[in-house]
Amino acid sequence: MPLMLVWLLLGLIGLEGATSSPYHTVAHAAQPNQQALGLVYSSAGRHYMVDLAQQRSVPIGPAPPRGSVRGSGASLFSIKLSDTHQAERPFFTIVQTDAESRQITELGGHDSFYAQFPEILHLYTYTHAEMPLAPLVLSSDGRHVLFTACYPGMGESAICDPFQFDLITQTFSRLEGMRFYDTRTWLNPDGERALDAWKLACSGQFVRTNQEAVLLSGMPTSVAWLDDQRFVYSRYVCESIFTGPTPGFEPSYDLVLAATDGSDERVLVSGMLARELTLAPDQEQLAFITSDPGMLGRDSDALWVVNFDGSNLRRIMDVPEDATDLRWDMPVPPTMQRDVTAPTLPTFGAIAYLHEGNISLLDLATGQSTPLVNDGSVGSPGMYGGAQVAWSPDGQQLAYASNRAGDYDIYLLDLATETETPISTDPQDEFLPTFAPDGTLLFVRILAVEEGSGVTWSLIRYTPDGELSADAPQATREPIRLDALDSESAALVSYSRVFGYLDSGAPELVWDHDYYACPSPGGVGQVFDAQWSHDKRRLAVLAADCWPTDTSWRWQWNNAIFLVDPSDPSAPPQRLPLNHGWLTALAWAPDGAWLVVAQDAEVVHTGPGMRPEGLWLINLEAGEGQQISPIGQRPAWRPLTPEQAMALEATPNVQPTDILSPTVEREAAGGSLASDTSQNTTAQLGDQFALAAAIFVFVIVMGSGIGVGLLIWLLVGRRK
Repeated sequence: MPLMLVWLLLGLIGLEGATSSPYHTVAHAAQPNQQALGLVYSSAGRHYMVDLAQQRSVPIGPAPPRGSVRGSGASLFSIKLSDTHQAERPFFTIVQTDAESRQITELGGHDSFYAQFPEILHLYTYTHAEMPLAPLVLSSDGRHVLFTACYPGMGESAICDPFQFDLITQTFSRLEGMRFYDTRTWLNPDGERALDAWKLACSGQFVRTNQEAVLLSGMPTSVAWLDDQRFVYSRYVCESIFTGPTPGFEPSYDLVLAATDGSDERVLVSGMLARELTLAPDQEQLAFITSDPGMLGRDSDALWVVNFDGSNLRRIMDVPEDATDLRWDMPVPPTMQRDVTAPTLPTFGAIAYLHEGNISLLDLATGQSTPLVNDGSVGSPGMYGGAQVAWSPDGQQLAYASNRAGDYDIYLLDLATETETPISTDPQDEFLPTFAPDGTLLFVRILAVEEGSGVTWSLIRYTPDGELSADAPQATREPIRLDALDSESAALVSYSRVFGYLDSGAPELVWDHDYYACPSPGGVGQVFDAQWSHDKRRLAVLAADCWPTDTSWRWQWNNAIFLVDPSDPSAPPQRLPLNHGWLTALAWAPDGAWLVVAQDAEVVHTGPGMRPEGLWLINLEAGEGQQISPIGQRPAWRPLTPEQAMALEATPNVQPTDILSPTVEREAAGGSLASDTSQNTTAQLGDQFALAAAIFVFVIVMGSGIGVGLLIWLLVGRRK
């Protein structure tokens, strides 16, 4: 009996451990109600979150202004530099950006600053990726932003002081007790400590308020401050131009942990140089981007992560040369905490696409393309594109515009008979064919072109009975996409210079052209393509993805795919997190689960996060694309035959659970993992059943006295 008692008690202890929270087994893991923070960086006008497990990055939206620092809530602060000067003093403005509304508010700038400090010549700036940046630091109390400004001098012998701007009173003041050369500086948020680097002397200093500066053992190239007043810096040991070359000298570089007095404590990573450093929120990991300011030619730009004790150094991924603003401060979407598994590509149906004026049909089952029209005549009369092919509802006919007879006319290709029939021989150019669900063919007829101001055109209808009719002429920007909702209405994308405009065709659905926009010298780029799903329940929009008024990335354009639910027009569109740039066209799959997208090789420069020309399939549950063809533009997904539709309906609907959700931005603010919750609940129920069974056996064995008392203790004690 005593042995049985011990055995049962040990079993109960084991069950207790089995039902404990999984958060207890992971050091420094976020608690259930505390969202983990992720590693982010910006490049080419895009904001990326790093998936450390998958060693990749996922775009989460347009990049905030370069050099931004995060304040409370959705606020970001940065210094906006201007090319304008007055008496050799460059103009600047301290701005606040709301990350949700993308609105930029000017807080204070050169007028009041130079008036208060007339001896100051300019703000300290440095150049990264051929663009000047003015470093800004948010103070520890969150009330001030700190920066450096310099007095007149000769080259790098100019003297600089730290300053602060009060975000509440919007006034400037000098931080007394520290002084630097006109070289790179890194201010601590407490406003009482800093590091500086003097390139000519290849040296650096640790500076404290009203104390003598401490000479560092090398020149810093980046710095990260710890909460306990220590700091990590990237140390570059090289020769000063003032002392001349030393025979046999070899430069060296390391990541070094320094003590609170500026002395070296230990080397974390040897043989590596970093141009940006950032600490994880728990300060137990360090992320950095490698650099080569000494022209040593020993490494390319890459993102690395290492434990703070120097262990587990790992290269995560290559990054572009302009990657900047490395921070570990954004909530991680729950879906990014799971493994990413690419969904199986569909094998039903086919996709028609254009290439060099020809039409081909890509069979998804075999991956082979078959020429349909190969005389090079398919295209558009427009200045901004607008070549478009369209399938009839039954998938047996393909409509396109061809100039084989001189002007552009609409033709119908019957795939069964392989015959081509011209729909109209009007001398005016016609293009942008699209079919309504009832089989009516709609297209655009150009009536007049006004140079630089748009076109006059008419909507033409061709009924299944062969009747042609024309709507009244209308003058707009040049049409580049027509998508019929029914025989009477259609969505329209029109373009002029760099301005793309979307008319959804549904009066209740109005696209926000001011929010989804990119700045440019001649206007604002807006919408590039749009198409309704076959069931008309969703609208996919290929639109600009930038901060509309931010020019810190120059005129860098980015676009993204957004999904709009017409049943809730006021809801913000869902953004697909694609590692693509310069998408040009899209088309829906018949089942509404996929999109096919195309890129333009003429404006795509292949590099990290970019793709060459071709067609890509996007699963709306997974987000990331998979290439299906190295060539192709203006794709059109062929409707399924009745046999294919029946076969598709008979296929088990397996929902991918380990893929990235398209709602990255929404989930970054909060969310849950339903599958994980279900599994945890099942496990907990199983553990509770085992515990109840053990208690029942224990009561039977021990009798009513001790057994009942222990039962009460177990039930009550476990609730505390």
